[in-house]
This record gives sequence, C-alpha cells and structure tokens, in this order.
Amino acid sequence: MVAYAFPQLVMSRACEVSEVEEWKAVFTQLKRVAKKRAALDREELELIRRAIRVALWRHLGLTSIREVLERECGYGPHVASERVRVAEALDSMPELERALGDGELSYSAVRAISRVATNRTEVAWIAACRGKNQRQIEELLAEREVGDRPETPRKPDLRAKDRTYRGITPSTEAALELARRDLQEEMGERLDDNQLLALLAERHRSGGSRKKARAQIVVTVCPACETGRQLVGNRQIALRPEELARACCDAQRVDVTGARRAVQDVTPALREKVLLRDHGKCRVPGCRAAANIEVHHIEPQELGGPHTMENLIALCDGHHAAHHRGDITIEGPASAAVIVNVAAERADVAAANADAAAANANVAGASADAAGANDGANHDAAAVDCEDIVHVDNWSDRERVIDGAAAAIGRVNVAMRSDAVLALTTLGFTKTEARRAVDGALDDDPRTLDELLRGALRRCPA
Repeated sequence: MVAYAFPQLVMSRACEVSEVEEWKAVFTQLKRVAKKRAALDREELELIRRAIRVALWRHLGLTSIREVLERECGYGPHVASERVRVAEALDSMPELERALGDGELSYSAVRAISRVATNRTEVAWIAACRGKNQRQIEELLAEREVGDRPETPRKPDLRAKDRTYRGITPSTEAALELARRDLQEEMGERLDDNQLLALLAERHRSGGSRKKARAQIVVTVCPACETGRQLVGNRQIALRPEELARACCDAQRVDVTGARRAVQDVTPALREKVLLRDHGKCRVPGCRAAANIEVHHIEPQELGGPHTMENLIALCDGHHAAHHRGDITIEGPASAAVIVNVAAERADVAAANADAAAANANVAGASADAAGANDGANHDAAAVDCEDIVHVDNWSDRERVIDGAAAAIGRVNVAMRSDAVLALTTLGFTKTEARRAVDGALDDDPRTLDELLRGALRRCPA
C-alpha cells in the first residue's frame, strides 16, 4: 500500500482557484438572471397597458386590471397597484422603459424614479441613477416632487416627518392597533402610521360606516320598451338593463309625487345582518373587497324574490354589475350559494381551444413534412418495419382534450339555460313551464342564447 502526501501549499492554492472560479460563475449567472428579469418586467408592463386598453377584466368576469394581476400573476393588492401605476407612467417615458428593458436600471429603481421623473427629465434621472444601488437612488429622490431635476434644490418640507404623541395610554395604543388590523384587512395591504392616521381622519369626516342603501335613485320605466331612465340633474339618462337591475337590488325608492314616504327595500337592520353573516366582504371567491359592498337579491324582486336572509347576499359593486351582465352565476340559498365565474370559464375554454388548434397545426405541419420526405425517399424505404415509425398524433390524448372542452361547453350551456329561464319567467311563464321549454330547446343544440330562446318560445304554452 502506497500513501501519497501532497504539500499543504499546493492544496490551499487549489482550493483558492476552485473558489474563485465558483464565485465568478455564480456572479455571472446572477447578472444574467437580473437582465432577464428586467426584460420580463418591461414586457409585463407593456402587456398591462395593452390589457387596460382592451379592458381585459371585462372578458374574464373580473372588476379591474388589479384583480387580473392578482389572479394570474399572484400579486397582492399593493404590488398590483404599483405595477399598474408604473406601467401607465412609462407610457410617456420611453427612455426610462428602454433602460429597464436593457438591464441598465432595475424595476425597483424605475418604480422609484417614475414618481418624480417626467418625459422632459427622464434622461437626466437615468444618468444620475446609473450605477447606484436602491438605497442611494431613494436618497437621491428624497425631498423631490414631480418635474424636479437631479440638480434642483431639495425641498425639506416634502420629507416625511416623525411626530411623537405624549400621554398615550396602553388602552389607546391597543385600540389603535385593533383599528389598524381592521383597516388592513379591509384594504388588503399593510398600513404605516401615516396611512392609518389619514384613513381614521377620512372616516371621521365621512361620518363612519353607511347604514342606508347604497343609492337613492329616481328612475322612470317606459311600459312599452321597458327602458329605465335615471334623472341626473336636468337630464334623463338611459340605463342598461343590468345597471337598472343592479340599482334596484339595493336602493331606497323615493316617490317623486310625495304621496308616499321613501321606501327602502332592504331595511338597515336586515342589511346589517346580511353583512354580518358574510363578514362584511364580497362573497365571490377570491375577491378581497370589503368596501362598496351592496346587497343582491339572488331571486330577482320582479320574479317574486323576497327580502329574506337566504335570498340576500353581499357583493362588491364590480361583481354585482358582472352578475347582472351574466358573467357570474349564483345558484342556491345565500348560506350555501354556488358562485361560478362563467366569463372566466369561457375565456379558459377559448384559450384551451386556441392552444389545441395551434398544437394540431403543428402536428399537421409535421405530418406534411414527413409525407413530403417519404415521397422523395427511395422506394426501398417501403421495406422499413412499421414498428420503427413514430406516431406523433395520439388519438387518446386528443379524446381527452375533446372531453375537457365538452365539459367546459356544458358549463356554458348551464349559464345559457339559466338566462333563458329568467327571460321566459320575465315574460310571464311559470318556472316549470320555462324550464320544460328550455330543456326541450336544448335538444336542438342551439349555439347562441337567441337561438335557445326562439326554440323555447315555440315550446311554451300559448
């Protein structure tokens, strides 16, 4: 057995060389990742602007672009709001957006610069912030306001000031912390001391929480065309059917002739009970809204829906409007209501169909290329064993895709059936007659709600 002894000096030098090579490789990879992230941030901000232009959230049954970012990108409310603000700010500052895409500045730096810079000062701020870390950039931007340049004299009055309150007892401090927790749960984000004091002052000026219905409306409905018009100043503005239905769900009705007193469909006591049961939040799954909450009648009032706890549910104003547009369905009593975002499912089905079509196109192109290659090959290739041929089109997989699409289309038919039944009951048919007629019309495989209604009307009793 032979033992080899290596000098200690040689071993230490070898370790030093390996460590140097490792940190260089890690640093290079980090730089590469940072550059890729900056490019992705720029691409995302551009997509946010495009989504705002086409009102993407309306096609998904959501209420705002912030809810889209929360659902699809996993952002919290505060991060989503910041992304939207930066995207809109960079629309007028192309040089700052270019610096982000090229990796010259990070997204955090661009976010801070966009609060002060304009299209006239963006080049100067890019040059001033180049090569600085985030802490240095924030200090450089401190005591500045929109439109200032890097060489503009600072304005100390703009810097946040710390103020100490004397004589604060533990009970008062505990009350403030409880108020902070309640407001943070309502807003969906953390609140600093300045935001807490500002919200408390605003709530005091506004008179606290709202006890009455959301709106007092004066609407005239034409008996011929059933169009509702709301009195605004000295004009009457026509309302969409979903807007009229949403307003009538949670409203205080005022008799303009003065013959009767104002009548509130949902009394303040009943409204408080509904909000208490629903924890003061919108019942739509995934919605964080705890402000601008409205009370909705699951079974419409015009169809005999009562003002009871099981027929009333809390919805935010955005999802309330989405439900009356037909983008969201609500089935069952309020205590166990099943809420389905039909618009989002339709969008998912459309995206799945587009992906399937693209995959089929790629398969067809590959098959065509393979066929062309086979035609140009030597006839001796016909002797190749069939087991060597790779079949790229798997029909079992295609059947699974079709079954998934059929299930999603079935959910869409459920929404069409519900809308058709509601339309027929509005015309005066009973629910039994309407459901029987609609179920019979579904056998004709209608493609649109209009075709379904026509087929159902043919089956309704005279």
